[in-house]
Amino acid sequence: MARYCDSYVTVSIESSSIPGSYVAAMAALNTIIVAYIHRAPKRSLAALQQTEQQYTSGAPWFQEPDPAARVPAINQGGTG
Repeated sequence: MARYCDSYVTVSIESSSIPGSYVAAMAALNTIIVAYIHRAPKRSLAALQQTEQQYTSGAPWFQEPDPAARVPAINQGGTG
């Protein structure tokens, strides 16, 4: 991705614990997001409103399973 960017930020993820290894990366990403929002607040708010409308209009990637299409469970109990 850095090949196509004008500039980039590298963040070390070396740590003895998995959650601790991503704290610096997530903090850097959050800082960049906040800086971008402050740079173009109207545009960011418009994009956020569009995203909110998509989320509240229903789940586009998930549909409730049809109860009539349920496959009956197989009894795996013993003979007895």
